[in-house]
Amino acid sequence: MKIDLNKLMPPLGLGYALLDPAWQIVECEMDVIPETGREAITGESIGSAFPELVGYEPILQQVSDGELPRFKMENLNREGPKGNLVYFNLEVVPTEKPDTPLVVVLSDATSLAQLRQHIRQQQYEMQLLNRQKSGLRGDSETLLGYSEQIVALRNLIEKLSGIPRVTVLIQGESGTGKSLVARMLHGEQKSPFVEISCASIPENLLESELFGYEKGAFTNATTTKSGIMETANGGTLFLDEIGELPLGLQAKLLTFIETKKFRRLGSTVEKHVDLRLVTATNRNLEAMISEGKFRQDLFYRLNVVRLVVPPLRQLGEDVLLLARHFICHYNLEFNKQIEDIDESAREFLRRNSWPGNVRELRNTIERAMIFCSNRVLTAKDLNRMQSEQEAANTRPRFDIPAEGMPFAQIEKEILINALQMANHNQSRAARLLHLRRDALRYRLKKHGLLSEENDLQEQ
Repeated sequence: MKIDLNKLMPPLGLGYALLDPAWQIVECEMDVIPETGREAITGESIGSAFPELVGYEPILQQVSDGELPRFKMENLNREGPKGNLVYFNLEVVPTEKPDTPLVVVLSDATSLAQLRQHIRQQQYEMQLLNRQKSGLRGDSETLLGYSEQIVALRNLIEKLSGIPRVTVLIQGESGTGKSLVARMLHGEQKSPFVEISCASIPENLLESELFGYEKGAFTNATTTKSGIMETANGGTLFLDEIGELPLGLQAKLLTFIETKKFRRLGSTVEKHVDLRLVTATNRNLEAMISEGKFRQDLFYRLNVVRLVVPPLRQLGEDVLLLARHFICHYNLEFNKQIEDIDESAREFLRRNSWPGNVRELRNTIERAMIFCSNRVLTAKDLNRMQSEQEAANTRPRFDIPAEGMPFAQIEKEILINALQMANHNQSRAARLLHLRRDALRYRLKKHGLLSEENDLQEQ
């Protein structure tokens, strides 16, 4: 159902922009855009005012066609008229007018963003206090555990933190805490820490995100933009899921590692940066090399020092320490007073294989605490939540009836099963089906499975 534009006009907040069928701005009123720029952007592409929308034209078309009810981007920011930082949400919704089928509505999110920042700071201070009480001190206190593997990993991180330019490759299963290890390597220094997932950004946008671009380098490149290489200058650049980096970009990354120089898209000028490169993956890069999917020379340059983060099932009693840590965290967040876990819960935590590792443990504790009304968590609290999720992720197998069935229906069932097995992560679902991510998205769209919720999880 399309939205009547007139009903949106009174509570617009920070403003709006009407778009024609070519996504050009035909009318706008935006407080987050300087007064001198309003007339300038009328008649231009929406990407001129909001470069964050560049590359999302297919989604805008889906909203216009009624395939998606709306598209929303949250916590964007601009420098306000008084020089202050303004946070806002951007929402694209359809109208009832064919000459202006879409309207971009802006709403203020500054107060909420400031509140969240204040809460995160309080949580961080509380976590530091809890860790100090548990006897963990120093930079390694964020990696909890007393098992031999965790202690050895903390000691190695401490040694590497004193060598700020060595390249490090972090390997481990999904959910083990590779991002946390990267932040610990960076330490408490005030230089920038920049993190990017190579699987979360479309392949055609990844190069511009890494290296930046010059004005006019491609369509909608109306301004010059620095890439994350420049943003991380003097600090740490963390490239997560490095195994998803396309072969063409692998060659450019190799050149950068060897020279510390790169060129923005559309530029002939070389730029030099000095940073520590940390990469991570849950994939077997050696196997990918033999399959021709990863460059051997790049692997050697990334693998100067390798850190392996052990899976949770190998850490013994550390699982109990982590569970209590998450209980403290969610007591604060949910305003609860759960004191501990009983023996049945401890036994459940010890014997579970935790295929999702620390991330799965955290989610299990969170779900249990949402519904628990007692002061002690039991195995029933933990197991009920896990059983419900397993049931939700389990679909009955389908059989081809005697009269047959359309192949399109079979394909759709396979796609649904793959998405559920991958917890709706498109990159993992693509790997399960041995498809490229773009090919998977094409099939999802063909069968109407590329919903807004699933798509936003990838961003």
